[in-house]
Amino acid sequence: MAPRESFAPYTQIWDYAFHFFLYARQVDRNPFFQADLASMLVHLQAALTPAFEKYRGVLSQWYEDEHSVYYLKGKDGLEPDLVIMSACVCFGILNFVAEKFAKEPQLCSRVTNHVSSIFCFLMDSLLEEYPGDPHEYSHTSMLELLLAHGTDPNSGLDGPSEWRKMLEELAGTDDAERLKCFEAIKLLLRHGADFEQQCTYDPELGGEKVEVKANALLREWFNADQFGVLEDIVKRRASKTKKSQKISKKMRHLKLWINSKK
Repeated sequence: MAPRESFAPYTQIWDYAFHFFLYARQVDRNPFFQADLASMLVHLQAALTPAFEKYRGVLSQWYEDEHSVYYLKGKDGLEPDLVIMSACVCFGILNFVAEKFAKEPQLCSRVTNHVSSIFCFLMDSLLEEYPGDPHEYSHTSMLELLLAHGTDPNSGLDGPSEWRKMLEELAGTDDAERLKCFEAIKLLLRHGADFEQQCTYDPELGGEKVEVKANALLREWFNADQFGVLEDIVKRRASKTKKSQKISKKMRHLKLWINSKK
């Protein structure tokens, strides 16, 4: 409904769009309004795309200045057709995203290849949540959705893996904040996050950086029972992988035997 000139960079329309996504997450949880919300998001994408095309250079610079705007730009630059979808992922608009991914199987990889540090964005959102928040766990659920669609925690757009960047960011927080991410860490380990991942962090926050493995960090951050849960996930994962490899090997031998009898 806004006139075209209101979509110029640094105008208030961008603030309105940001706040829209915060409320859209709550609307998305209500089945009576999900179809209306989907229509609004599609319309918003159509309205914003010309502005992104026209002000591509300025918005790209805005991304460089405002690193929190993860969903604006990925490794291939600004992609207007993915901006709204990427924002929906980052803000935890779960039902809308799940339906879109179900209809377009390749969309998940397109979004994760577009958004720089998408797991870190979801982790930052988890850290901002508090017990009793009506949106509690929505970002964990979004993380689970991405992992279920094949997003690899050991990959990254600009060098370090998503998993490593998450751990190094968590190293600068306190125990209470790390505990908020415990369920997310369990999910990542179940989906292949490297328990031996080498990380670099500053243990004294102002001192000399040191290198340490992921399992050593996790052992330091969580109590014995919690770390035992993480360790058990990794052991079960390894056992499942070995069993799968054995079955695959037996199937190959069976195929060779069948072929030899033809």
